[in-house]
Amino acid sequence: MKDQGEDKLYRELPTWMEWLRKALPLEGVAIRAIFEPREKKIWRKAIALAEYSPFKEAIKTLQPIGEDSEAAAIKGDLLKRIVSVRKEYYETRDLSVSALLKYEECPGCYFDIHEMRAPDQWNSEIEEELEGGERALVRREFGNLFHRIMQHFDLENPLESELARRLSDDASSFVSARDREKLEQSVRNFFKSEWGKFLHAKDAEIYREVPFIYKLSRGELRGKIDLVLKNPDGGIVILDYKTNRIENETELFEKAGEYELQIMIYALAVWETTGILPEKGALYFTSLDRTLDYNLTEELLVKTREKTSHAVEEIALHEGPFTHKEGCPRVCCPS
Repeated sequence: MKDQGEDKLYRELPTWMEWLRKALPLEGVAIRAIFEPREKKIWRKAIALAEYSPFKEAIKTLQPIGEDSEAAAIKGDLLKRIVSVRKEYYETRDLSVSALLKYEECPGCYFDIHEMRAPDQWNSEIEEELEGGERALVRREFGNLFHRIMQHFDLENPLESELARRLSDDASSFVSARDREKLEQSVRNFFKSEWGKFLHAKDAEIYREVPFIYKLSRGELRGKIDLVLKNPDGGIVILDYKTNRIENETELFEKAGEYELQIMIYALAVWETTGILPEKGALYFTSLDRTLDYNLTEELLVKTREKTSHAVEEIALHEGPFTHKEGCPRVCCPS
């Protein structure tokens, strides 16, 4: 007998799970959704069906399942269970924090970039060729390199010698002289700031590039916090580096507004996982050597939890493409 969906003989299908999927009207359901749900009882049910009638005989003979009363009852029970699993599987989303920020900025752009995997042309930067044939780093490359230097920076070494070592290890092969100078200055500026001095305090606990997964009713959020500092009294402060190209105060506060939700989600994740409410969150902008602080309260983080949960639920339950916000200027948006 042939599978009508893919025009294959059942005997040509590679596994009994594929065969069972094709024997039932489940063409739109991923194998993982049927056979690897979180509900262990459903997993056992699927395994058990391969060992008992009428599925056992059907698999041995590679013939379709008959429509007698016993088979119909078992088949109906399985379908009910699988529909439940399918609903749970398709109505949840596992998102990065950056994807959620994109959704808050413009649902249509979120859909284009994170669901359809279209390139974010608006944020794509044209490479600049310098004198002597050197290539300037685009801002995203600059940001990645700055983060890597800060993540592995040995605070026990003198600033200048460690900076030279890090640039030699991480950037010697491709960074132009101009970009090297900018990186050096950005790192120096940070370590001269209040936050940089705090990192060198001997009684501070320092955690860099801290990953987290924050569970929600309709999925989960994944992120990585650039810097978490714990005071001697047990208080926690968090910081995120921003390497955007910013020219003035107006641009600074515009960008800070876009990233405020991010620092709140980071604080919420720390609060939920440690039970300690962070005292303060901060964004450090390398372009202007400026730090913007955010005071954190339980009320503020509860609102952040509600907002985040609502956004993830909207994404999970939405069918079809999202529409772009009115006036969205991005190139990736339809004209």
